[in-house]
Amino acid sequence: MSNLIKKTETYFIILLIVSGVLFSLPSDLLMAVYTPNYLGWVVWLLITITLVLFVWLSIVSAKNQNYKKMFIRFIILIIVYSLSIGFKYIMQV
Repeated sequence: MSNLIKKTETYFIILLIVSGVLFSLPSDLLMAVYTPNYLGWVVWLLITITLVLFVWLSIVSAKNQNYKKMFIRFIILIIVYSLSIGFKYIMQV
């Protein structure tokens, strides 16, 4: 595996955790009156970059027939975003 892919996987995991933590913040901190505030835009930017990296790494893994890594990456993505959504709605109650 090339050095670029290893670095990209590291960036993916870091961005995934940061975007998950920021997304779990209460909606009051992420929204202005009608549109997202600056923190909200940062969260959406991080989520978009994370999803693009996820798709790119999945394509590379499928090309190299490394389906186990692709499946583990998918499970981690689902777990992090499920936990962040869960924490967001638990804190609202």
